[in-house]
Amino acid sequence: MTGSASNGERSATSSTGTACRCAAAASRPDQVDDAIHLYNLGWSLARVGGHLGVNHATVLNKLRERGIHTRDTHGRWCVEADGVR
Repeated sequence: MTGSASNGERSATSSTGTACRCAAAASRPDQVDDAIHLYNLGWSLARVGGHLGVNHATVLNKLRERGIHTRDTHGRWCVEADGVR
């Protein structure tokens, strides 16, 4: 079900009945820039997503779209196939 949030953004109700912002809200360039900055400070995807009000997978997708290298679940930078992080 889709409704209107008080701040004018679209919201959706998840299967658990909680309201969440649509992924479209996370595509604002300033919000993606904030996500990159916080992630580079060492914040986890979950923490960044919680701060911005979006799912951690949305944060990951936006980082990948911008070509940002990510860390594994232990905080180590992932090594690409060509050996560059």
